[in-house]
Amino acid sequence: MNSKALILVSILLTLASFTFGQTDSAQNASAVDAAVSSSPARSGDAAPLPVEPAVAGPRHYGPVSFRRDGLWFSTADSGTHLQVHGYAQGDDRMFLENIHGEPVDAFLFRKMRPLFEGSVLNNVDFRFMPDFGQNNPQIQEAFLEVKTLPFAKLRVGKFKEPIGLEALRQDRDLTFVERSMASDLVPLRYIGAQISGSVLSNSITYEGGYFNGSNDG
Repeated sequence: MNSKALILVSILLTLASFTFGQTDSAQNASAVDAAVSSSPARSGDAAPLPVEPAVAGPRHYGPVSFRRDGLWFSTADSGTHLQVHGYAQGDDRMFLENIHGEPVDAFLFRKMRPLFEGSVLNNVDFRFMPDFGQNNPQIQEAFLEVKTLPFAKLRVGKFKEPIGLEALRQDRDLTFVERSMASDLVPLRYIGAQISGSVLSNSITYEGGYFNGSNDG
């Protein structure tokens, strides 16, 4: 037998011994695991209880409560409630130089709007929002909305017309302090009536109404 054949035989014997050794080790490990699992547990070796994550239950509020979104007056089921909150916007205008020696620095409240809104028996929503900014008190919004039929909710009063996505966003949710000049081209709040709702599993939403409008300018 030449040297090449001897080398090949030795390599095959080495691989065979390695394979049988791995098989015996796996069988021995399986036998040990089976013996441990079948052996009775001692009285002092109690199995550790699984750790359950702490889940906070629903928070219950009383008839009068302060929440993140204002002061609430509500019934036990919150079907009838009144929410009192609001917002304000102030402007401080300062200039390095005056015009003809006259001071032009001024601070004013652009918006001072308390908000009173809520629901009655989960069937009628309401909102009342006056504005005391710029020393010009007025009623910005005041309406009732009957939502007995989710696909046809009737709103009557003074509110925003459903035109212009930027104009329909609340002042507190704007990206910038002021709206763009394009919003000056769409109507804002007028007295009228509107029907809105969602159909086909809320995949289609519609709004339409009749408003008295105002004159140009």
